[in-house]
Order: sequence, then structure tokens, then C-alpha cells
Amino acid sequence: MTCLSLSLLAVPAHGSAQQTPAQNSAQQEVAPQTVAPISELDMDAFAAKVVPEITKRHFSKVAVFGALGPADELTVLGPMIGDALSATLMRQAQGFQVIDRSVVRERLQQERLSDSTLLTGKLAAWISQLMGAQGLVLVDFGYFHPPKITITASLFDIRRREESAFSTVMISFVPDALQNDQASRPLYSDRTVRDEYNRLSIDSKQVSENPQITPATCISCPVPEYSGQARRGRIQGEIWLLVTVTPEGKATEITVVRAAGYGLDEQAVIAVRDWKFKPAVDKDGKAVKNRLPVEVRFQME
Repeated sequence: MTCLSLSLLAVPAHGSAQQTPAQNSAQQEVAPQTVAPISELDMDAFAAKVVPEITKRHFSKVAVFGALGPADELTVLGPMIGDALSATLMRQAQGFQVIDRSVVRERLQQERLSDSTLLTGKLAAWISQLMGAQGLVLVDFGYFHPPKITITASLFDIRRREESAFSTVMISFVPDALQNDQASRPLYSDRTVRDEYNRLSIDSKQVSENPQITPATCISCPVPEYSGQARRGRIQGEIWLLVTVTPEGKATEITVVRAAGYGLDEQAVIAVRDWKFKPAVDKDGKAVKNRLPVEVRFQME
């Protein structure tokens, strides 16, 4: 037997139909950047270390996700590093294809996932598999004092659904003033994804105090199925999601804030994106967007 509990926390959209600054600007903030995050020479050298590791596994197609910064923060430098490494690998690829990051972004939109998914390891293997990849390059970086940045590329064989990387490649460099600022500046102006989740969860307890909006409610919420991998391993876990409910009552811009792994995160997203909601309405009765924290707990009995 499996037991699954859901927690849907309705959140007031303060004042009107407008979204938070993070929501309004997310598309632009994670879009490809034109400024090189590190020198072309260093990036070429970094990619040259990654290419042999990819060819060893005989991958025909790989995807690049990342890069998260220190303490799993989304910073301005993150998407620049991920985009630059992906583009350099595409130029150096020998016998394999690198999926263009713009194509990955389009697929995320099709799956109704937040663009921030491209910068994290959450759901990366699943999305890569949906796009026909066998390998995943997951990038992150550390920011140190005195100023030094170390970029790490971890390679995963997603055909085997392994939880650990089979190879790791690193490169370090001293940032200039602009890179130093980009490495420490949050991608979202005043919060990380987890900060936003926590803030919305607190706000949800104050719904009755906000007369400006009636929050969205789920009217058809089918329970997610247990993944085969998690069932065999008798894995239990809780997934935290941030979800935007559109004026049409559809779940979109889904972000995994806290993952459980073993295929449970994918199952939670697949289920939630098909839920039907009664949309939030403002004081004039107009349907508006509403950002919600959702908790999905998988528990075996």
C-alpha cells in the first residue's frame, strides 16, 4: 500500500493581478547572456576536459543544465556559465550532439515548467531523457574569498538512472570586477526560489486578512502515482513545488523547490500540471494569476 498526502497552500496576490518581481522577470533573467562568464580560452580548455568524458560513454546526445551558485543559489552568473559551456561543447563535439539550451528552454515551456529548472539538477535527467539525451552535464560553481571561482561539470549517465556522477571536471579562475558582482548577485532581485517558497507559505496563513483577492483552489487533484524506482526501493519523501495558476485555472511555471529523487519529483510534476483549479479572483471578480506553494508527500504503508 502507498499513502500520498497533498498540501495546497493558497496564497494571496497582494493588491492585484500583478505577479511578484521574480515571476515577472524570470523569463528575461534566465535568457542567454552576451557577456562571456570566463575567457574564451579558459572555456575552451574546460570544454576540452569534458568532451573526452562524454565520448567514453558513447553518448549520441547530451544536455547541459546549470549552473547553481554557492549554497544552491540562483545568481546572475549561473545561466551565463551554463550557456557558455553548452555553446563551447557544441563547437567541440566529436561524435555526439549537444542539445541547444534554447531548445531546452522551449521544452520546459511545453512541459509547463519554470525556466529556473534549466539551472538546477532537479528534473534535469527527466527533461534530458524526454529530449532523447543519454548524458547529462550538470554545472555548478563555487565563489570564494579571496575572489576565486571554481566551476564544476558533473557528468551523469541517465540511461542507468544513477544518482551519482560518473565523472567530474573542474576549472578555477580569478574573476574580474563584473564577474565578481555577477557571481554574488541573486538572479531574482530579492529572493532565491526557496526564499520565495517560504515567503509564500507564510503569506498563505494570512489569506483571511487580505480582502483584495480570493486565492485559487484545486477542484480536481488526482493523486500522483508512485514511481517504479521509488516503489522498489520503498522510498518515501516530500516534494515542494511552486506553481502559478493561470486565470484559466491551469498549473504552469512549476518549480521544484525541494526534491525527493527516485522519480518521485517527475511524478509530482506530471500530476500537478494536469490538476484543474478554480482560479484566483480579485475584488472585482476578475480571474488573476496566483502563485502557490504545493507540498506532495509520498509515504508507503
